[in-house]
Amino acid sequence: MKKLLHISSSKIVFIALFLSIMIINFILFGFYKTNEIKDTNANRDREKFPTLQSGDYQKYFSSIENYLSDNFILRYKYIGTINYVKHYVFNFSNANKKVIYGKDGWMFLNACIHTDLGMDEYFGLNPWTARQTQNAVRNLSTVKMWCDKNNILFIPIICPSKHSVYNDKLPGMNTKYQNNRYDNLMLAAPALINLKEVLITQKSKMLHPLYYKTDTHWNALGSYFAVIEISKVLHKKYSDSPILGLNDILITQTTSNVGKDLANMVVLKSKVEEINVEITLKKQIKNKINRVYIIHDSFYDFMDPEMKLLFNEVQTRGIYQSRLSTKELLKNKPDVFIYEIVERYLDELNDLDKILVIDGH
Repeated sequence: MKKLLHISSSKIVFIALFLSIMIINFILFGFYKTNEIKDTNANRDREKFPTLQSGDYQKYFSSIENYLSDNFILRYKYIGTINYVKHYVFNFSNANKKVIYGKDGWMFLNACIHTDLGMDEYFGLNPWTARQTQNAVRNLSTVKMWCDKNNILFIPIICPSKHSVYNDKLPGMNTKYQNNRYDNLMLAAPALINLKEVLITQKSKMLHPLYYKTDTHWNALGSYFAVIEISKVLHKKYSDSPILGLNDILITQTTSNVGKDLANMVVLKSKVEEINVEITLKKQIKNKINRVYIIHDSFYDFMDPEMKLLFNEVQTRGIYQSRLSTKELLKNKPDVFIYEIVERYLDELNDLDKILVIDGH
Protein backbone atom coordinates (compact mmCIF):
# COMPACT_ATOMS: atom_id res chain seq x y z
CA MET A 1 0.00 0.00 0.00
CA LYS A 2 2.83 2.39 0.92
CA LYS A 3 4.51 1.56 -2.38
CA LEU A 4 1.34 2.44 -4.30
CA LEU A 5 1.04 5.71 -2.40
CA HIS A 6 4.70 6.46 -3.14
CA ILE A 7 4.17 5.86 -6.86
CA SER A 8 1.04 8.01 -6.85
CA SER A 9 2.90 10.80 -5.06
CA SER A 10 5.70 10.66 -7.66
CA LYS A 11 3.19 10.89 -10.47
CA ILE A 12 1.49 13.84 -8.80
CA VAL A 13 4.84 15.66 -8.44
CA PHE A 14 5.70 14.96 -12.08
CA ILE A 15 2.29 16.16 -13.31
CA ALA A 16 2.50 19.27 -11.13
CA LEU A 17 5.98 20.05 -12.48
CA PHE A 18 4.82 19.56 -16.06
CA LEU A 19 1.76 21.79 -15.58
CA SER A 20 3.91 24.45 -13.88
CA ILE A 21 6.25 24.56 -16.86
CA MET A 22 3.29 24.81 -19.25
CA ILE A 23 1.63 27.61 -17.26
CA ILE A 24 4.86 29.59 -16.93
CA ASN A 25 5.46 29.28 -20.67
CA PHE A 26 1.97 30.54 -21.53
CA ILE A 27 2.39 33.49 -19.15
CA LEU A 28 5.76 34.35 -20.69
CA PHE A 29 4.34 33.82 -24.17
CA GLY A 30 2.17 36.91 -23.82
CA PHE A 31 5.16 39.12 -23.04
CA TYR A 32 8.10 37.57 -24.89
CA LYS A 33 6.61 35.99 -28.03
CA THR A 34 9.20 35.90 -30.81
CA ASN A 35 8.71 38.16 -33.81
CA GLU A 36 11.00 36.05 -35.98
CA ILE A 37 9.16 34.65 -39.01
CA LYS A 38 11.81 32.06 -39.90
CA ASP A 39 12.34 28.92 -37.82
CA THR A 40 16.06 28.40 -38.37
CA ASN A 41 16.09 24.93 -36.79
CA ALA A 42 13.31 23.55 -38.97
CA ASN A 43 14.35 25.74 -41.93
CA ARG A 44 10.82 26.97 -42.60
CA ASP A 45 8.51 29.84 -41.73
CA ARG A 46 6.73 29.73 -38.39
CA GLU A 47 2.97 29.17 -38.29
CA LYS A 48 0.91 32.37 -38.28
CA PHE A 49 -2.12 32.83 -36.07
CA PRO A 50 -5.05 31.48 -38.13
CA THR A 51 -8.28 33.15 -39.11
CA LEU A 52 -11.58 31.28 -38.98
CA GLN A 53 -12.94 30.58 -42.45
CA SER A 54 -16.29 29.03 -43.48
CA GLY A 55 -16.96 27.67 -39.99
CA ASP A 56 -14.22 25.04 -40.22
CA TYR A 57 -13.62 24.89 -36.46
CA GLN A 58 -11.62 21.65 -36.54
CA LYS A 59 -9.03 23.11 -38.92
CA TYR A 60 -9.07 26.41 -37.02
CA PHE A 61 -8.28 24.93 -33.62
CA SER A 62 -5.72 22.58 -35.18
CA SER A 63 -3.99 25.61 -36.69
CA ILE A 64 -4.00 27.35 -33.30
CA GLU A 65 -2.31 24.28 -31.82
CA ASN A 66 0.36 24.44 -34.55
CA TYR A 67 0.80 28.16 -33.94
CA LEU A 68 1.31 27.72 -30.19
CA SER A 69 3.68 24.80 -30.76
CA ASP A 70 5.78 26.81 -33.25
CA ASN A 71 6.00 29.84 -30.97
CA PHE A 72 6.35 28.00 -27.67
CA ILE A 73 8.85 29.77 -25.39
CA LEU A 74 12.09 27.77 -24.94
CA ARG A 75 10.76 25.09 -27.32
CA TYR A 76 14.20 24.28 -28.70
CA LYS A 77 15.82 24.49 -25.27
CA TYR A 78 13.66 21.55 -24.25
CA ILE A 79 14.27 19.64 -27.48
CA GLY A 80 18.02 20.27 -27.32
CA THR A 81 18.24 19.12 -23.71
CA ILE A 82 16.30 15.93 -24.48
CA ASN A 83 18.50 15.18 -27.51
CA TYR A 84 21.64 15.84 -25.49
CA VAL A 85 20.57 13.46 -22.72
CA LYS A 86 19.51 10.77 -25.22
CA HIS A 87 22.73 10.88 -27.22
CA TYR A 88 25.50 11.87 -24.81
CA VAL A 89 24.14 10.27 -21.63
CA PHE A 90 22.29 7.19 -22.92
CA ASN A 91 24.18 6.77 -26.23
CA PHE A 92 20.94 6.88 -28.23
CA SER A 93 21.74 6.23 -31.93
CA ASN A 94 18.54 7.62 -33.59
CA ALA A 95 18.94 5.30 -36.62
CA ASN A 96 15.57 6.23 -38.13
CA LYS A 97 15.93 9.99 -37.78
CA LYS A 98 16.86 12.59 -40.38
CA VAL A 99 20.20 13.18 -38.65
CA ILE A 100 22.28 10.11 -37.84
CA TYR A 101 24.95 10.23 -35.12
CA GLY A 102 28.18 8.66 -36.32
CA LYS A 103 31.54 8.00 -34.70
CA ASP A 104 33.81 10.64 -33.13
CA GLY A 105 31.16 13.36 -33.22
CA TRP A 106 30.35 13.01 -36.93
CA MET A 107 26.76 13.54 -38.07
CA PHE A 108 25.13 12.47 -41.34
CA LEU A 109 22.01 13.47 -43.23
CA ASN A 110 19.67 10.51 -43.62
CA ALA A 111 18.10 11.75 -46.84
CA CYS A 112 17.92 10.97 -50.53
CA ILE A 113 15.83 13.24 -52.72
CA HIS A 114 12.85 11.60 -54.52
CA THR A 115 12.87 8.50 -52.29
CA ASP A 116 12.06 7.80 -48.64
CA LEU A 117 14.89 5.28 -48.30
CA GLY A 118 17.22 7.95 -46.96
CA MET A 119 20.80 6.81 -46.58
CA ASP A 120 19.82 3.27 -47.59
CA GLU A 121 20.19 4.41 -51.21
CA TYR A 122 23.93 4.72 -50.53
CA PHE A 123 24.00 1.09 -49.36
CA GLY A 124 22.63 -0.02 -52.73
CA LEU A 125 19.10 -0.84 -51.57
CA ASN A 126 17.44 1.21 -54.31
CA PRO A 127 19.78 1.30 -57.33
CA TRP A 128 18.79 2.61 -60.73
CA THR A 129 17.72 0.11 -63.33
CA ALA A 130 20.03 -0.27 -66.33
CA ARG A 131 17.54 1.82 -68.33
CA GLN A 132 17.59 4.65 -65.77
CA THR A 133 21.38 4.66 -65.70
CA GLN A 134 21.61 4.79 -69.49
CA ASN A 135 18.99 7.54 -69.59
CA ALA A 136 21.08 9.68 -67.23
CA VAL A 137 24.19 9.04 -69.35
CA ARG A 138 22.26 9.86 -72.54
CA ASN A 139 20.99 13.15 -71.10
CA LEU A 140 24.49 14.25 -70.13
CA SER A 141 25.77 13.21 -73.57
CA THR A 142 22.99 15.19 -75.28
CA VAL A 143 23.98 18.35 -73.41
CA LYS A 144 27.65 17.75 -74.21
CA MET A 145 26.96 17.30 -77.94
CA TRP A 146 24.93 20.52 -78.03
CA CYS A 147 27.69 22.39 -76.16
CA ASP A 148 30.39 20.98 -78.46
CA LYS A 149 28.37 22.13 -81.47
CA ASN A 150 28.25 25.66 -80.03
CA ASN A 151 31.89 25.71 -78.89
CA ILE A 152 31.00 25.61 -75.19
CA LEU A 153 32.95 23.35 -72.83
CA PHE A 154 30.51 21.29 -70.75
CA ILE A 155 31.70 20.05 -67.35
CA PRO A 156 29.29 18.04 -65.17
CA ILE A 157 30.33 17.82 -61.49
CA ILE A 158 28.69 15.32 -59.13
CA CYS A 159 29.60 16.02 -55.51
CA PRO A 160 29.63 12.94 -53.23
CA SER A 161 27.48 12.96 -50.12
CA LYS A 162 29.50 12.97 -46.92
CA HIS A 163 28.72 9.35 -46.01
CA SER A 164 30.10 8.23 -49.40
CA VAL A 165 33.54 9.56 -48.47
CA TYR A 166 33.50 9.17 -44.67
CA ASN A 167 31.64 5.86 -44.48
CA ASP A 168 34.17 4.82 -41.83
CA LYS A 169 32.55 7.41 -39.52
CA LEU A 170 29.07 5.92 -39.89
CA PRO A 171 27.74 4.00 -36.86
CA GLY A 172 28.53 0.28 -36.70
CA MET A 173 26.59 -2.39 -38.58
CA ASN A 174 26.33 -0.26 -41.72
CA THR A 175 26.96 -2.49 -44.73
CA LYS A 176 27.04 -1.51 -48.38
CA TYR A 177 25.31 -4.39 -50.17
CA GLN A 178 25.97 -3.50 -53.81
CA ASN A 179 26.73 -0.63 -56.16
CA ASN A 180 24.47 2.37 -55.79
CA ARG A 181 23.36 4.96 -58.34
CA TYR A 182 26.58 6.96 -58.19
CA ASP A 183 28.71 3.84 -58.66
CA ASN A 184 26.69 2.61 -61.64
CA LEU A 185 26.72 6.04 -63.26
CA MET A 186 30.52 6.20 -63.05
CA LEU A 187 30.83 2.72 -64.54
CA ALA A 188 28.49 3.63 -67.40
CA ALA A 189 30.18 6.98 -68.07
CA PRO A 190 33.91 6.62 -67.29
CA ALA A 191 34.65 10.06 -68.78
CA LEU A 192 32.85 11.72 -65.85
CA ILE A 193 34.97 13.14 -63.05
CA ASN A 194 34.75 10.61 -60.21
CA LEU A 195 35.01 12.93 -57.21
CA LYS A 196 34.18 10.14 -54.78
CA GLU A 197 37.28 8.26 -55.86
CA VAL A 198 39.36 11.46 -55.72
CA LEU A 199 38.20 12.42 -52.22
CA ILE A 200 38.53 8.93 -50.75
CA THR A 201 42.11 8.81 -52.04
CA GLN A 202 42.94 12.27 -50.70
CA LYS A 203 41.36 11.88 -47.25
CA SER A 204 43.92 9.19 -46.36
CA LYS A 205 46.73 11.60 -47.25
CA MET A 206 45.44 14.77 -45.63
CA LEU A 207 45.88 15.86 -42.03
CA HIS A 208 42.64 17.83 -42.33
CA PRO A 209 39.06 16.62 -42.86
CA LEU A 210 37.44 17.29 -46.24
CA TYR A 211 33.88 17.60 -44.88
CA TYR A 212 32.42 19.25 -41.80
CA LYS A 213 31.65 16.91 -38.92
CA THR A 214 28.28 18.50 -38.13
CA ASP A 215 27.24 19.71 -41.58
CA THR A 216 25.94 18.12 -44.76
CA HIS A 217 28.59 19.85 -46.88
CA TRP A 218 32.23 19.48 -47.70
CA ASN A 219 34.55 22.21 -46.45
CA ALA A 220 36.77 24.57 -48.44
CA LEU A 221 39.53 21.94 -48.76
CA GLY A 222 37.17 19.21 -49.94
CA SER A 223 35.65 21.51 -52.54
CA TYR A 224 39.13 22.54 -53.71
CA PHE A 225 39.77 19.03 -54.99
CA ALA A 226 36.74 19.50 -57.25
CA VAL A 227 38.27 22.79 -58.46
CA ILE A 228 41.54 20.97 -59.16
CA GLU A 229 39.69 18.45 -61.35
CA ILE A 230 37.87 21.25 -63.15
CA SER A 231 41.19 23.03 -63.77
CA LYS A 232 42.52 19.87 -65.43
CA VAL A 233 39.58 19.79 -67.84
CA LEU A 234 39.91 23.52 -68.56
CA HIS A 235 43.62 23.16 -69.30
CA LYS A 236 42.95 20.61 -72.04
CA LYS A 237 41.03 23.21 -74.05
CA TYR A 238 42.62 26.39 -72.74
CA SER A 239 46.32 25.62 -72.42
CA ASP A 240 47.05 28.96 -70.75
CA SER A 241 44.67 28.14 -67.93
CA PRO A 242 46.70 26.57 -65.08
CA ILE A 243 46.25 23.18 -63.46
CA LEU A 244 45.85 23.86 -59.76
CA GLY A 245 47.31 21.75 -56.96
CA LEU A 246 47.87 21.59 -53.21
CA ASN A 247 51.08 23.60 -53.53
CA ASP A 248 48.99 26.56 -54.68
CA ILE A 249 47.07 26.98 -51.41
CA LEU A 250 47.58 27.77 -47.74
CA ILE A 251 45.50 25.64 -45.35
CA THR A 252 44.38 26.78 -41.90
CA GLN A 253 42.41 24.75 -39.37
CA THR A 254 40.57 25.86 -36.25
CA THR A 255 38.23 24.17 -33.79
CA SER A 256 35.03 25.69 -32.48
CA ASN A 257 32.20 24.71 -30.13
CA VAL A 258 29.54 25.80 -32.59
CA GLY A 259 28.04 23.14 -34.84
CA LYS A 260 26.55 23.60 -38.30
CA ASP A 261 23.37 22.60 -40.13
CA LEU A 262 23.06 18.98 -38.93
CA ALA A 263 23.74 19.97 -35.32
CA ASN A 264 21.19 22.73 -35.75
CA MET A 265 18.56 20.23 -36.95
CA VAL A 266 18.84 18.29 -33.66
CA VAL A 267 19.24 21.48 -31.60
CA LEU A 268 22.77 20.62 -30.49
CA LYS A 269 24.50 23.52 -32.23
CA SER A 270 26.20 24.79 -29.05
CA LYS A 271 26.97 21.34 -27.63
CA VAL A 272 29.29 19.88 -30.29
CA GLU A 273 32.80 20.35 -31.61
CA GLU A 274 33.40 21.41 -35.20
CA ILE A 275 36.62 21.49 -37.22
CA ASN A 276 36.81 24.44 -39.59
CA VAL A 277 39.25 24.17 -42.50
CA GLU A 278 39.87 27.20 -44.70
CA ILE A 279 42.13 27.66 -47.72
CA THR A 280 43.75 30.64 -49.43
CA LEU A 281 44.84 30.41 -53.07
CA LYS A 282 48.33 31.92 -53.21
CA LYS A 283 48.87 31.30 -56.92
CA GLN A 284 48.49 34.32 -59.16
CA ILE A 285 46.31 33.44 -62.16
CA LYS A 286 47.05 35.76 -65.05
CA ASN A 287 45.37 34.05 -67.98
CA LYS A 288 41.74 33.76 -67.00
CA ILE A 289 39.02 32.22 -69.15
CA ASN A 290 36.43 34.80 -70.08
CA ARG A 291 33.03 33.52 -68.92
CA VAL A 292 31.45 30.50 -67.21
CA TYR A 293 27.78 29.72 -66.59
CA ILE A 294 27.05 27.43 -63.63
CA ILE A 295 23.88 25.61 -62.56
CA HIS A 296 24.42 24.48 -58.97
CA ASP A 297 23.20 23.53 -55.51
CA SER A 298 24.70 24.61 -52.17
CA PHE A 299 27.88 22.51 -52.58
CA TYR A 300 29.10 24.97 -55.22
CA ASP A 301 29.19 27.82 -52.69
CA PHE A 302 32.43 26.41 -51.27
CA MET A 303 34.02 26.34 -54.75
CA ASP A 304 33.02 29.88 -55.66
CA PRO A 305 36.08 31.84 -54.39
CA GLU A 306 38.53 29.78 -56.48
CA MET A 307 36.23 29.64 -59.52
CA LYS A 308 36.10 33.43 -59.55
CA LEU A 309 39.89 33.44 -59.83
CA LEU A 310 39.84 31.12 -62.87
CA PHE A 311 37.27 33.16 -64.82
CA ASN A 312 36.75 36.83 -65.61
CA GLU A 313 33.00 36.43 -65.15
CA VAL A 314 31.03 33.79 -63.24
CA GLN A 315 27.29 33.57 -63.87
CA THR A 316 25.27 31.24 -61.65
CA ARG A 317 21.77 29.85 -61.32
CA GLY A 318 20.36 27.74 -58.49
CA ILE A 319 19.39 24.22 -59.49
CA TYR A 320 15.75 24.74 -58.49
CA GLN A 321 15.32 28.10 -60.17
CA SER A 322 13.52 28.38 -63.51
CA ARG A 323 14.96 25.98 -66.06
CA LEU A 324 17.82 27.23 -68.21
CA SER A 325 17.22 27.07 -71.98
CA THR A 326 19.81 26.86 -74.74
CA LYS A 327 18.49 30.17 -76.05
CA GLU A 328 19.28 31.91 -72.76
CA LEU A 329 22.62 30.14 -72.44
CA LEU A 330 23.70 31.34 -75.91
CA LYS A 331 22.55 34.84 -75.05
CA ASN A 332 25.01 34.90 -72.14
CA LYS A 333 27.84 33.67 -74.42
CA PRO A 334 29.73 31.45 -71.94
CA ASP A 335 32.96 29.69 -72.81
CA VAL A 336 32.23 27.02 -70.21
CA PHE A 337 28.98 25.53 -68.89
CA ILE A 338 29.22 23.71 -65.53
CA TYR A 339 26.40 21.62 -64.09
CA GLU A 340 27.06 20.88 -60.39
CA ILE A 341 24.83 18.55 -58.41
CA VAL A 342 25.21 16.69 -55.12
CA GLU A 343 24.91 12.89 -55.08
CA ARG A 344 21.55 12.78 -53.32
CA TYR A 345 19.98 14.77 -56.20
CA LEU A 346 21.10 12.27 -58.85
CA ASP A 347 17.54 11.54 -59.98
CA GLU A 348 17.55 14.99 -61.60
CA LEU A 349 19.78 13.54 -64.32
CA ASN A 350 16.91 11.39 -65.57
CA ASP A 351 15.12 14.52 -66.80
CA LEU A 352 17.00 16.31 -69.58
CA ASP A 353 15.08 19.54 -68.99
CA LYS A 354 16.36 19.62 -65.40
CA ILE A 355 19.87 20.03 -66.81
CA LEU A 356 19.21 22.19 -69.85
CA VAL A 357 16.14 22.87 -71.95
CA ILE A 358 17.38 22.28 -75.47
CA ASP A 359 15.17 24.33 -77.78
CA GLY A 360 13.72 22.28 -80.61
CA HIS A 361 14.95 19.01 -79.07
